[in-house]
Amino acid sequence: MIRLIGTVLLRPRGFFENLRVRIRNLKPVYQAGIDKSVRNFFVRQFATRGRAGGTPWEPLAASTLAIKRKFGKGSAGILRRGGRLWNSLTKPFGPDVRLRITRGTYERWTQVPYADQHQKGYTISTVFGKRLRAPKRVPARPLAPDPLPAALLGTWGSLAATYVDSGAV
Repeated sequence: MIRLIGTVLLRPRGFFENLRVRIRNLKPVYQAGIDKSVRNFFVRQFATRGRAGGTPWEPLAASTLAIKRKFGKGSAGILRRGGRLWNSLTKPFGPDVRLRITRGTYERWTQVPYADQHQKGYTISTVFGKRLRAPKRVPARPLAPDPLPAALLGTWGSLAATYVDSGAV
């Protein structure tokens, strides 16, 4: 029993039990609000060329732009030649989307084999089977920044707090 000012009597039936249940199972907020927030973050990350995550991506080299134009992809953004990487990070489902949600865990990643190379940067020595005169360094273009932006973490915290408090997702 909780008393306020000695006159108003509140009986929070089920409130604390519901709170306990929601704290132990965050799966609903992971599936709804947080997954959508993650996908929206990646949309912004591509649209801002890394600035949304705090690490702006280096512009494409003139040689890369020439290759993209040659294959009709000149207007496609950085890391957007075929759409496979984009789809794996911004769409809720797909062949390269990997998502693991449990009562206490949210994990989302991509199965695109070259994603890690773009995250860290890499060196190439051939292009379309032709050997380059000298190896060329392709700069890192971090998709998932480390650390994650504080604003993004704050959004997730607010979503989780709203769910725990009210059950709303």
